[in-house]
Amino acid sequence: MTTIRDLNRAVEAVGETPCMNAPDFFFIDRKDPNALNSYNITKKLCNSCPIKWICLDYAMTNHEEDGMWGGLSPDERRATRRRQAV
Repeated sequence: MTTIRDLNRAVEAVGETPCMNAPDFFFIDRKDPNALNSYNITKKLCNSCPIKWICLDYAMTNHEEDGMWGGLSPDERRATRRRQAV
């Protein structure tokens, strides 16, 4: 279980993450006609992140409902939680 403190430590340890340069880009409005393209770009940025798995664990542990975390969209995280519950 990753806490916000763990996540912050990981960010400090690596110095910079892709989301630090464009934080708003990781919270995409689903009604935006470019949402799918934005999600694809954001996923690529997440995949290059050295703390991707810590970020995802934080989001899953804390049931983050918005934004791209660890390369997964809100819908993908919900689906993952459902699969893990079975």
